[in-house]
Amino acid sequence: MAFIFRLTRLLVCLLLVVTANAQARNSHHQNADFGEWLHRESSSFDYYLLALSWSPEFCQTPAGQQPAKKMQCTSKLGFVVHGLWPQYNSRDYPHDCGPEVDVPAEVSAIAENAVPPMPPGDRQLFNHEWQKHGTCSGLSMTEYFTAIKISAEKVKIPEELKSPPIALTLDAKAIATAFTRINPGLSEEMFNIETDRMGNINGVQICFDKQLNFRACSGGHTLQGGTFLPVH
Repeated sequence: MAFIFRLTRLLVCLLLVVTANAQARNSHHQNADFGEWLHRESSSFDYYLLALSWSPEFCQTPAGQQPAKKMQCTSKLGFVVHGLWPQYNSRDYPHDCGPEVDVPAEVSAIAENAVPPMPPGDRQLFNHEWQKHGTCSGLSMTEYFTAIKISAEKVKIPEELKSPPIALTLDAKAIATAFTRINPGLSEEMFNIETDRMGNINGVQICFDKQLNFRACSGGHTLQGGTFLPVH
């Protein structure tokens, strides 16, 4: 009986050691290889476009009045991430490359905690962005939303455009200068500025290569001046 007890205790200790070593190796592997997926050839598209929406403009539209957008539109947000879109050099893009699935909360939280964030609590948006764009990226769901966070946090928002308390009207040159001044490596041909029919800024789009470095937006780009509606 004593022999069996000692043997059992030895086997348990060996199992604990093997498990601990495996966990350590996994942790080291994850730390060493985190982001390695950015360097593999993920798909046939040419580059990414990071779409940043100006939340105050969106929230005054009919789409912004939907119940799913309530958290976004009561949170006093300025720029938010709409999505990260695979693009072709022709300005066309792949879409809907996989089946519809719901994005788990722990995955969407990756992008919700980005700076600037994806709009909090908007399950429709997360599911839509994964279905339409993420499934064409060649990345797993977790990798895709991590790529959103990485690219979003590479874009510094000019201080005057973080949360203006009153409407702010700027021409295209002033907006472009504000962004390029504080984002080393970013130049005018690497982003778009778009407005709605009323002349209000509705978003800025930044182009990235597959390693999430700034690059030119192929097929031309749009720089428009307009009014940033106030954050309140």
